[in-house]
Formats: sequence, C-alpha cells, structure tokens
Amino acid sequence: MPAFAMLATACAIGIVVSWATLNPSDWDDLAPGQQAILSPVEPYWDRFGDVQRRRLLRLVERYPGLPEQSQRRITERLLHWELLNQEERASARLTYLWFRSLGPVEQAEIKYRWMLEGYEAFP
Repeated sequence: MPAFAMLATACAIGIVVSWATLNPSDWDDLAPGQQAILSPVEPYWDRFGDVQRRRLLRLVERYPGLPEQSQRRITERLLHWELLNQEERASARLTYLWFRSLGPVEQAEIKYRWMLEGYEAFP
C-alpha cells in the first residue's frame, strides 16, 4: 500500500502516526530521540529494509513508557540480533516459531530450562 494511502487510512480511523513510521528514511532523518534509542543499530540502518525500519520505529514509540529493565533488555537484544548473520537469524526465527507452537505449561518449562542451561541447548 502506498504511504499516502496508509496515511489516509490511518487518519480516517483516528490513528496518530508519524511520516517516519510510514516511510522509514535515512538515519539522519530520524529525530534525535529515535537515534538515541536505536544507536546500537546505527551502523546497520542503511542495510535494513523498510519492514525492519518500521518495526524498529514502532519499538521506539513504545520504548519511553517501558520499565528501565525492559529498556535495557531491548537495547541488549538489539545489539545481539544485529550481530547475527543470516543463518543465525533464520535459526532464531525457527526457534521462536517452535516455542510459540508450545502450550503455556511447556513454554514455562522451556523458559526455566533456558535459564539454567542456556539457549544453545535447544533446537
């Protein structure tokens, strides 16, 4: 959907959006606050596609309202994720899908085991 159509649709249903969210642009076009939050991924920004940029910009919108511990975890994960190569990212996505397919009890058990044994011990 073209950015103008997305903006018109958002306005029609009363959603407040920024142009940067609809049309992710160059790093220098981001607001200073956005740049500060996304600083761990600055070296990779030009390599991201529009979808990745939009996801990160949506994260930035929620970031200030999150507890400090969540903010710290997001920053650490951004750094870690961006350092992964394509194969490692694909593996992480598959592991995520596998985990989401489990029931709540199984997920809780896996989370506990991950804490004890580390992520490497699982598919």
